[in-house]
Amino acid sequence: GASRAHGQGATTALTSIITAGYSPFEQYGASGRQGPWTDLYALAGTLYRVIAGSKPTDAIARQQGAEHVPASVAGAGRYSQQLLRAIDQGLALDPAARPQSAAAFRALIESADPDAG
Repeated sequence: GASRAHGQGATTALTSIITAGYSPFEQYGASGRQGPWTDLYALAGTLYRVIAGSKPTDAIARQQGAEHVPASVAGAGRYSQQLLRAIDQGLALDPAARPQSAAAFRALIESADPDAG
């Protein structure tokens, strides 16, 4: 519900749309640099909800030290470690620590499990 069209060369003042638990830290301020990593945070949050049964802890609260149960703990034994690690990386507070593209996120999910064998 937060998507918007933007015409080439158009300038428009946009209102920030935040969904607690699914919006990364950079969406909370006007100066936050956004890109695919921002959308991947929201995707990882949605996957987290499916696995954990609750939404992820809000990014601002996490920045301030609130507890967040990683997907790798919440879904242990029920989902592949590759998927759980990809979700945890997608929910990284630091945008640079998140996958930078959908292809990178997919590669994390499909990567060989270093804990196996």
